[in-house]
Amino acid sequence: FDTICILLDDAVEEEQECIEISAEELQELVEEGEARCYPLSCKGESLKLKKVFYEGDFSKIPKKEYTKWMDYDKIKSGFCIRKRENGDFFISDGKGHHKKLKSYFIDEKIPLDKRNKLWLLAQDSLVLWLVGGRISEHLKVTEETKTVIEIQYIGGKENELCRWT
Repeated sequence: FDTICILLDDAVEEEQECIEISAEELQELVEEGEARCYPLSCKGESLKLKKVFYEGDFSKIPKKEYTKWMDYDKIKSGFCIRKRENGDFFISDGKGHHKKLKSYFIDEKIPLDKRNKLWLLAQDSLVLWLVGGRISEHLKVTEETKTVIEIQYIGGKENELCRWT
């Protein structure tokens, strides 16, 4: 309701391989408080990032598949938006246990033909968010969280590529 993304037909001629969101870009986002849109493909897919004022109320955290809140202080070094790669993993619980993305796909019964189409946010091999799925446990908003980054996936055909069920 507070952002418009305007893309020309040829703005993104083909799907992006990897989009780097640098620490500087995230810092500017926090300082300016304005949302930013990052086009992912010519199918209308994009990612919108914005700073959210968080006052410690867990009930305000969105429970949506395609909108996630993350603790800025834990993500502020930047990340990449890309498709899966060998060796990808995420932190699966509060104790810091790792789970391979491949195992997650198997456990969640995500069809093989969908796995290479799913976007994810990552720092090297650490998956921060599998779009349409879960976020890494260590990024979740806690009582100590001061600044929140809201990341929203905007899909081409009502998130057709991200839905695996």
